[in-house]
Amino acid sequence: MERSMISNLAMADIFRQLSMLMHAGVTLCDGCSLIAEEESNGKTAALLRELSQQLQQGASFAQALRTSGVFPKHIVGLLEMGERAGRTEKTLLAVAEYYEEQHSLKNYLRNAVTYPVM
Repeated sequence: MERSMISNLAMADIFRQLSMLMHAGVTLCDGCSLIAEEESNGKTAALLRELSQQLQQGASFAQALRTSGVFPKHIVGLLEMGERAGRTEKTLLAVAEYYEEQHSLKNYLRNAVTYPVM
């Protein structure tokens, strides 16, 4: 699966939802399955089901992300460190905020470039 298939905003949404579900006591495996059931984008739903399946087979969340090939190495590394430190929930939230900022920055730059042209 290619990285470009999922927008920064969709990534932010996924990680924020996983963080909230973990806070509620839901495992990452179950969280991925729950989000996949509600996901309208077929490619994103397939990714979430793939992650859930890997988690069910005993992989760590970071390993599942790495295997998917969708997530950048620095995000996988950050989540791996969060898992090791026992702070996965907070790390998921930080990654969600990172993707939201990336989305905002992309929109800002697009507007800054296209406005003078018009």
